Amino acid sequence: MGIFSSVRNFINKLNPFSKKDGQKVVKELLKNPISLAKEIRDGNIVDGSIIYFEYDAKDQNAVFDMKPLIIVFGISRGYILGLNFHWIPMKSRKELVEFIIKLNIKNKKIQTPLEFTYKDFKPLLKNIAFRRAVRLYIRKRTSLNGIIIDPKYLLDVVQLRLEHFSE
Repeated sequence: MGIFSSVRNFINKLNPFSKKDGQKVVKELLKNPISLAKEIRDGNIVDGSIIYFEYDAKDQNAVFDMKPLIIVFGISRGYILGLNFHWIPMKSRKELVEFIIKLNIKNKKIQTPLEFTYKDFKPLLKNIAFRRAVRLYIRKRTSLNGIIIDPKYLLDVVQLRLEHFSE
């Protein structure tokens, strides 16, 4: 059995729901957003957290994702650094999630937050599909509300077409 088969089996044990069930969970979360600023202040959003929010870029002439889905690499007083899955082609998203899960298998469970840092991701920047995915967000320009995604639903979430790029 290959590594991706064992990762898939591990994910299925954690998340016995079908893909449709995972999508339902996410759609329910989207109906009840939470205060991201409060969650950051309370320490509930940290490196490795997976969040979805609305964003209004400073440069309106540049193409940007108005609804990023990111795994957080770092949070400072004014910025959030993260990996935006929406900048990655769908097939590569699945492969990346399997890679992240593989890194976390050693924990014997998927925890919140995931153990996945910029240092873990940096070697993958050689792949052209991943180069534009690391983004720096100005916190003042993020929406007040958003959702925190439980890691066990990450594979389902990255397969949803939630991206909304500016024109």
